[in-house]
Amino acid sequence: MAARPLTTPDIPYLPGGAIMTGGPDIREHAGIYLRGLMMGACDIIPGVSGGTIALITGIYERLIGAIGSIDPASAKHLFRGDFRALFDDLEKIDIPFLVVLLAGIGTAFLAMSGVILTLLTDHAVATYSFFLGLIIASAIVLFSRSSPFAHPPSSTSQSGRASGSSSQASVTSISATPCR
Repeated sequence: MAARPLTTPDIPYLPGGAIMTGGPDIREHAGIYLRGLMMGACDIIPGVSGGTIALITGIYERLIGAIGSIDPASAKHLFRGDFRALFDDLEKIDIPFLVVLLAGIGTAFLAMSGVILTLLTDHAVATYSFFLGLIIASAIVLFSRSSPFAHPPSSTSQSGRASGSSSQASVTSISATPCR
């Protein structure tokens, strides 16, 4: 039998001795990287933005939050040598998310720029048709998510459920009384 590693109460171990951390797993980073690839590829396509893809893939709010948490005053802390304040500012930013996302965007941008130029030169009509299809599909997805019919307001659905449950309760109480 293999010797078990020494454990401390604050560091949990998985079977086999692997350390279990509370951070994001590789699947989350891979998903963010793939979304970055899609965003980077769409940044090259005229009419489709990476922000649209972020919205469609469900990371728009996190992206806006991460970018919004960047404080321009952090540069002042760096130039003044106030590294304590700089590190306090950096802790507020979702840096792993931004790094993985930017890596995906950069990879796609570099890989796809040559491909897009070749497609536009050799297959212009088919490429522009594909671009138009992407723009229309993006508009349909965004419209379906923002349509008032796609997601009814929560107050209406909750009041509808409440009145439905009360009417159901009254029906069961009526049917439970014996007839004379």
